[in-house]
Amino acid sequence: MIDLRRLAAACAFAVVVSVFFVAVPAAAAGVSIPGAFYEPARTLAAAPAALADLANAAAALTAAERHALPPLSDSERGELARSEKGLAKVGLLRRLDPGILLAGLPPTLARGSRRAWGGGLLERSDDGSLVWTTAVVSPGAAGIRLLLAGGPAAGTRVYVYSAPGEVHGPYELGGAVPGEGLWTNTVFSDEVFVEAHFADSSSPRLAIEAIGHLEGSRLAGVGLHSTVPASAASPLTTTCFVDASCVAPSEFGALDAASHAVATLLFRDGLSFYACSGGLVGTTDRSFEPYLLTANHCFGTQSSASTLEAVFNYRTSACNSAYPMMSGFPRTLGATLVATSTTSDFTLVRLSQAPPAGSYFLGWSSDDVSRSGGTPLYRISYPAPDDGVWPQYYSRHTISSVPTPGTCRGYAQGSFIYSKDTVGGVSVGSSGAPVLLADGRIVGQLLGACGGNVSDDCDSVANSTVDGAFAVSYPQISQWLNPTGGGGPSTCTPNAATLCLNGSRFKVEVAWGVPSQGTGGSGTAVPLSGDTGYFWFFSSGNVELIVKALDGRVVNGHYWIFYGALSDVEYTITVTDTSNGSVKTYSNPQGHMASVADTSAF
Repeated sequence: MIDLRRLAAACAFAVVVSVFFVAVPAAAAGVSIPGAFYEPARTLAAAPAALADLANAAAALTAAERHALPPLSDSERGELARSEKGLAKVGLLRRLDPGILLAGLPPTLARGSRRAWGGGLLERSDDGSLVWTTAVVSPGAAGIRLLLAGGPAAGTRVYVYSAPGEVHGPYELGGAVPGEGLWTNTVFSDEVFVEAHFADSSSPRLAIEAIGHLEGSRLAGVGLHSTVPASAASPLTTTCFVDASCVAPSEFGALDAASHAVATLLFRDGLSFYACSGGLVGTTDRSFEPYLLTANHCFGTQSSASTLEAVFNYRTSACNSAYPMMSGFPRTLGATLVATSTTSDFTLVRLSQAPPAGSYFLGWSSDDVSRSGGTPLYRISYPAPDDGVWPQYYSRHTISSVPTPGTCRGYAQGSFIYSKDTVGGVSVGSSGAPVLLADGRIVGQLLGACGGNVSDDCDSVANSTVDGAFAVSYPQISQWLNPTGGGGPSTCTPNAATLCLNGSRFKVEVAWGVPSQGTGGSGTAVPLSGDTGYFWFFSSGNVELIVKALDGRVVNGHYWIFYGALSDVEYTITVTDTSNGSVKTYSNPQGHMASVADTSAF
């Protein structure tokens, strides 16, 4: 059977004992770049914010300005405990009812004075600028993220911080906050303070509509509620796991580089927050563009990518030592979805912020290694078993030329790499972690486990570890990772998931999901004319999206993309101009129904 805790699937798949093979289009052989390479140190544009830099009016807040939610209800705790998508669930979205809204100024507010206003404390400084402070409490939280919205005025700067001194920001806001709003970094505390700065001439406006409650019992590994080393806290099924700090360089020569390339990924999907793993990916021109590879079953939409918080270098200080506080490790916030596919279960994003100085970018190989029996593979990931998110753990695997006891239906060898664990193991939370050759080159990313005893993460006899094959993913991402190799494809090839429009210049694909049900996939494409086609998601008689690509250059010098929505499910439309590889994505959050006319798309 497939392990649904480690593999996102909508239904169970049985092991196919008689091994079968499926022909898979292979990438051009021999395309690769060397193993992990180091990014030179950067000069920071500005020093990180500290508590001393802020007005820090937290001590002056009254109970009215401290917005305390009740402890998690039984139903919320049940929701937190419910397994979804085969992922490590670490938190829940909690709506503020009513929300916190700062809208405009009080009738009078002299310079140098303060007053309660808009659910917080509003101060006007001597130079006329405004500072507004409020607080949110969610009892039992190991960490809190805030959803900022409300169309703040240009020049608005927002900070979030905790009483002990963890500070994030400034978030530079201006005009309408895109989409549903901006999710802040996690503040590892059950009380978070918000400090917003507004210019003198502005009419201040800011809304806090919801929070992400990251539960202490689910993030025990962050060190907030437990400093018990893994060797003492692990359940029996993870007794084979190996702390990365216990591994000698002689075991894996690229160990240090890989350690500075992988991140634990915290993100929202629907009403929950999850944890996965991912790694920085290099480009042939060594541009150090912050591309990060993870698994499609972790997330495959722009709405989730926008919430992505990647925590780097989170590892123990010594072999099997106490887990450190995650709050002390560098993080990035936000990402742009570049490409995603269920075929080899990959997602590629571009981080919105640069990774920490001293990061390594992993090389890769597009050679098909899926049947290279006996080849060793190596991995560093962030497991998240039932007792919390763990720091970096190490595993070594050996590729199976013939998987035993067999392959799992829907995950054919070729599109996926089957291997046996030889050192260590992986679990939920490890999903998406790159799997590497000995020199640090990526050949895949973790899908999950396949076998007859998947509840035991250390049973390498009955189970296989399964990775999406980079060789299959590469043609879909080569234009970004190999920009000097000719960019994107020269023509569009129509298939069940691809529309080719406007003389096959434009390739259109759709990824959809219903987070509340844990389902999703690729839209099925049906052409109507040379310029128009539609997609269905659930059944061929139920049209969900109509897409049109028109040549509007005679009017305004651009190609136009139109789509009409007949669905309110979550989806992302990806349109690729195959003449030059440029890409536009259009994302729709669940519950929203909208049509778009983009007359300057390309």
